[in-house]
Amino acid sequence: MIQIEVINSDVIVRSIAEKLGNLSKDAPVVLKLAINETANKTRTLMAKEVQKAYTTKLGGAKKYMRIKKATAKKLVAVISSKGSPTIISDHKISPAKMQTGENRPKILKAKVLRKSRMKPLERNGIKAFLTKFTGSGLHNYGVVERVGKERYPIKPLYSPAISQMLGSEKNVLNVIRPEVGNFLQKEILRQIDRRKRKEMYVK
Repeated sequence: MIQIEVINSDVIVRSIAEKLGNLSKDAPVVLKLAINETANKTRTLMAKEVQKAYTTKLGGAKKYMRIKKATAKKLVAVISSKGSPTIISDHKISPAKMQTGENRPKILKAKVLRKSRMKPLERNGIKAFLTKFTGSGLHNYGVVERVGKERYPIKPLYSPAISQMLGSEKNVLNVIRPEVGNFLQKEILRQIDRRKRKEMYVK
């Protein structure tokens, strides 16, 4: 979750009011619009950073985020995300397709972070492998490992949820914070100019 808000918003509202002149009463609405537009841009930027940092195959991360918009009385917008853990096969694995017989790999490898190396999926001598998921409308196959030495049971291997990726301080939030401040400053000025222009055309 990330909040888009202005520190000392009452001071900023007064500053906007001065710039609006005879439209000073619209200052809270102008700031509200600036915050909400900044939230939209921030959501897009967060989605781009997830794609840069992670090997996810789940498509645009933007669809996993929701915005609670600011109001003139509550000048804070909140971007939140929910989601279950993803499975390893939603990321980069090698080999990427099931292989049998002599072509079956000695060990399966995967990585979630783009900058990391491919890591062997083996734990305590138990190697992970690709298998088909019957009756699944979402995934045709996935990476699983055996729970013990017996053939069954098996369990899927999971990676972080999209919400965890979006909330990563190192890979997403710390990267975008400087840009969010720039977005908001520019958007405040744009919304002031837009409100003035609107008044001119109304007359």
